[in-house]
Amino acid sequence: MPQQQHQSSGPGTVHVGNVGGNVHNITQVHHHFYPAQPLAPEVGRSRVAPLAAEMPRAESAPPTVTLSPEQHKLAVSQILKARGQLRDRELAGFKRYMEREFQTQLVKAVPHAELHRVQSYLDKTIRNRERAQ
Repeated sequence: MPQQQHQSSGPGTVHVGNVGGNVHNITQVHHHFYPAQPLAPEVGRSRVAPLAAEMPRAESAPPTVTLSPEQHKLAVSQILKARGQLRDRELAGFKRYMEREFQTQLVKAVPHAELHRVQSYLDKTIRNRERAQ
């Protein structure tokens, strides 16, 4: 009879056979979560969630591309067109996002280096709505 090769560990390992007696299969999973930065306790601060005004804002990327005035105008018009597709509740969320991130609700007032963030927010909002339908 020819000798068979045997691999007892690693990917592709299959063990076939009969086992007698009491057999127990035990699986343990450990999850470890570590905060990005531990928060130092502050005097007078409660343990409830911080208000939106206290929440950290997303860091903006340094401007890498400068747009001509025509390109800026085109980008703003595309954002306004996408904003027109929002429903009332989505529009309210968009206004809160603009206030939180840029301290304005006017798309024209957003620096051209940040317009991609506004467009990404709108695209994601519309995709989420379409996915939910």
